Amino acid sequence: MNDAMDLTGGLLGTIAGAAAANQQAEADRRADAEKCWTENRRIKSGAQTVVKKVRVCSGE
Repeated sequence: MNDAMDLTGGLLGTIAGAAAANQQAEADRRADAEKCWTENRRIKSGAQTVVKKVRVCSGE
């Protein structure tokens, strides 16, 4: 019975650790998204000028 309790506790600890890692990864993605923005860039292609939307991020 004690072994089953240890396994359950270990599993719950693993799940909690994975959830914490997911939360940290999401926070990191949000922080990176705040450093990025979208710009319209004009690119000449022969006689035409094309406007492209480009995602730009700061280099920090």
